[in-house]
Amino acid sequence: MTSDLHLIFTNNGDAYGWSLSSPQLPGLAAGRDTLADLLRDTNDILEFADAPITDMWAPGVYLHEEHALSDIYGYEYLVRWMNTGPDDVVEQRIQAASRLESGVVLGYDEIERSRQPVTRTTERLLVALAGTDQMGFVIDELGDDGCATLAKHSGDDVLVLVPFASGELRLADERRSFEELGLGRDSTFDDVVAAVIEDEAKGLHREVAASATKLYPRLTHSKPRK
Repeated sequence: MTSDLHLIFTNNGDAYGWSLSSPQLPGLAAGRDTLADLLRDTNDILEFADAPITDMWAPGVYLHEEHALSDIYGYEYLVRWMNTGPDDVVEQRIQAASRLESGVVLGYDEIERSRQPVTRTTERLLVALAGTDQMGFVIDELGDDGCATLAKHSGDDVLVLVPFASGELRLADERRSFEELGLGRDSTFDDVVAAVIEDEAKGLHREVAASATKLYPRLTHSKPRK
């Protein structure tokens, strides 16, 4: 279990204000009308919740911003990014988050939506990352059995998306564990993307080889003629 503390500040819309939650503090549920009010009271809230760390600016505390949105079809989304870290890295996450939010507003098509894991509370969580973000932090911010679509900005309006649920990567119709792909907590999201591409390339090669074996068995298994 991590000794870090991930604090998630959620904008629930003008009518509902901001709320604070943490996967490391399952019983934590606090809210204020504005983010400024919530930030002002966060340390008192953590102390009241008997948090292991009661200073939100202490080492080992990671702050996440999250926006609750609905698309044109009525599906509910949460778009999240971590605001802790170097400015250039945070900016990379914000660039990805802004494009994720645009996707929600415009509405993802049915195929894209079917690939997005759904949380226990029925939202689709989209987490914006930088390529250098380590997966251990992602796993900890999602908590036990957490799920999300992970995304990074890859230039212009291009996003790289990887569905992640319960410690597994969802690839097409299959699931792969970190271990199967040679990944671990120290792996970056760039490592994940590279592993996914390699695995999908191997899968495509296996499909082509299987088709060739089925259609042209002599071609696949024949020995070269002298």
